[in-house]
Amino acid sequence: RVCVVRPEVEGPLPMAALDGEPGAALEPSARMLTVVVLGASGDLAKKKTYPSLLDLYASDLLPQRLQVVGYARSSKSDEDLRSSLRPYLDQRQLPAEVVQVRAA
Repeated sequence: RVCVVRPEVEGPLPMAALDGEPGAALEPSARMLTVVVLGASGDLAKKKTYPSLLDLYASDLLPQRLQVVGYARSSKSDEDLRSSLRPYLDQRQLPAEVVQVRAA
């Protein structure tokens, strides 16, 4: 299924087809987005992809149910990846509540 999330639309999003039912709607609480980052520990992901995702989150342009899945050839633990990303994410001018959620 492909779901296009348009934050300017309130209420259920009309979907062209959902389980074969034309005109079916997806309730806001059911909206979910999975972002797959290939090369998750690479330079492009650190400098562009993750900061852009954080900016979208801070602007409330992402659904509440969001998964970010990363794949990389390098072998890094979650903590190692997060510590390598932190300098790039800390450069953003973010509200305190975003920083608290991000750090959790």
